[in-house]
Amino acid sequence: MTSGSGFIRFRWPASAIMPVPLVAFDLMAVLRTPYRIDILQPLKFEICSFAKLAACLEQNPVPVLEEAQLQGNPEPLFDGAV
Repeated sequence: MTSGSGFIRFRWPASAIMPVPLVAFDLMAVLRTPYRIDILQPLKFEICSFAKLAACLEQNPVPVLEEAQLQGNPEPLFDGAV
């Protein structure tokens, strides 16, 4: 299993960590998912192509950000992980 953030990637055996849903990259889902270093992230995003990532840069982010704020954060994986 490959896990990481940015340009740093780590290889971990799949049995070493709790399974986290791997979902297709979706800007709305990314913006709704809070990042905290001290908890297991509720989702991991798979970028299937850089073209899809680049397309996000071409759109106006304000409406997407506003909608993400209205929808709020997804449910945490653990109690107290707010």
